[in-house]
Amino acid sequence: MSTNLNYQRSQQKYYYGKNCFKWASNPLSNRVRMPQYNIVTSISISRLTEDDRKDPVTAWNQIFDEEMRLTILTWANVKIVGSRAKFNPQDRPVLKELNMIELNAFLG
Repeated sequence: MSTNLNYQRSQQKYYYGKNCFKWASNPLSNRVRMPQYNIVTSISISRLTEDDRKDPVTAWNQIFDEEMRLTILTWANVKIVGSRAKFNPQDRPVLKELNMIELNAFLG
C-alpha cells in the first residue's frame, strides 16, 4: 500500500505548500531558448575621451547632450502641466514650467 501511495505521489505534476502555493514536482527544462529581446548585441560606448577637460560641468555635458536635455525639459514640462490641475493656487513657483537655464543648473 505504501509503495502504491509513493508511486501516485511521484506521478503528480504539482505539490501544494502550506499556504496553498503550487509547486512543480519536476524541475523546468534547461533547454528553453532565450527570448530575442534578452540578447544584447551592442554595447554602449562612453563619449568621454582622455583629452576632455576633467571638470564636472564638462562631464555632465558629455553625458547629457543637447538633445537629451531638450527631451528631459519637454517631458518635465508635460508632467508639471499635468500636475498643475491638482492644486488650488496654480500660480505656485513650483508649478511653473521649467526652462533650459534651470535644467542646466539642476544637472550641474
